[in-house]
Amino acid sequence: MAATARVQISLPARGDLFHSVSNWTRIFCLHSGNWRGAVASLVKNEGDVTIGSVVELSDEQVSLLDKFEVSYHKESMRAMVYSPDGIPEHELDVFAYVADKPSWKGPPSEQYLVAIYRHLREHWRAPGLHIPINRWEEEAGRVQNVSDWTHPGIDKLQLPSLFIELNTRLPEPLVMPRSIRVLEEALAQDSCVSSTADLHDALAVDARADLLRTLKEEGVWNLREMLGRHRVFMYANPATGLGACSMCGPATTDANFLLVSGPGGHLLAAPAPQQGGAGEPVEGQVMVMPPQGLGFVDEIYARWGMKRQRVRVAKRKEEEEEEEKFAWMYVHDPLALLGLVQQDPSNYKMIPARWQ
Repeated sequence: MAATARVQISLPARGDLFHSVSNWTRIFCLHSGNWRGAVASLVKNEGDVTIGSVVELSDEQVSLLDKFEVSYHKESMRAMVYSPDGIPEHELDVFAYVADKPSWKGPPSEQYLVAIYRHLREHWRAPGLHIPINRWEEEAGRVQNVSDWTHPGIDKLQLPSLFIELNTRLPEPLVMPRSIRVLEEALAQDSCVSSTADLHDALAVDARADLLRTLKEEGVWNLREMLGRHRVFMYANPATGLGACSMCGPATTDANFLLVSGPGGHLLAAPAPQQGGAGEPVEGQVMVMPPQGLGFVDEIYARWGMKRQRVRVAKRKEEEEEEEKFAWMYVHDPLALLGLVQQDPSNYKMIPARWQ
């Protein structure tokens, strides 16, 4: 097995351990058409420490990487291994791919910096992490800091960078950066979405079928959570104070639920037990609400011992077309809810699962 200090390849790292190399500095050089800007390399720089991660590769994997890492060569170095608490433990012999001629062609793109940022946050979890944009000055033989980059926040990212963030949340990640251009073109052509602001506006209501075809169900769901456009299934009259919410129309849960009327007419729902045949699909309304609205509703339902759970719901409409299915729903523990019905039947009553 061989080990390589990972800078930009998507391979599983060695557990939850953190790694760094001493007397090496991350710089940016050359130009990648796929990444639309400079890419990373390392140069020797006495006294510097560069954080990253280590992956273990088979000889076949190394041979495959050799074919992709053109204009790079392998450089041996020692990597420090840290415990999950950040305590140095021991060193490893590793190698990294280093640029043959690290000439400066301009800065890296935002999406490339986001990819590095997400990788470092995955392994280091460092709050306030910033990435120095360094270049190598060949004539002077030294590293020059051009600027420092800090993540601006999800809603301020350019659309290609948002795709990088989204990719880290998908159960089956896309191939990056190749998929960036494919997604950009599909969204622009089918959905008239060319910016993060456009996408934010498009998710203010239920996503159209063309958006679902491009981003798939999991992609749209994760974008909603990232951009604060939360889709919530309400089976009781929504409270006031939710902020700028949009009603998306009536819907029904795919699964069966128990619905109970509690004190004061409050409705409590719980997933129906798998055995016994109790429960039925719940009728309600789908809403899209901002984070402050979601937080407000979280607090209300928490008083009744209920938490958000992702469920599948179907809109009630005549024509058959692709539609969003996922939504948050506030549910109780089924055994606890049945216990309330049995212990206090005068205040807790089972009712039909219909919109009130």
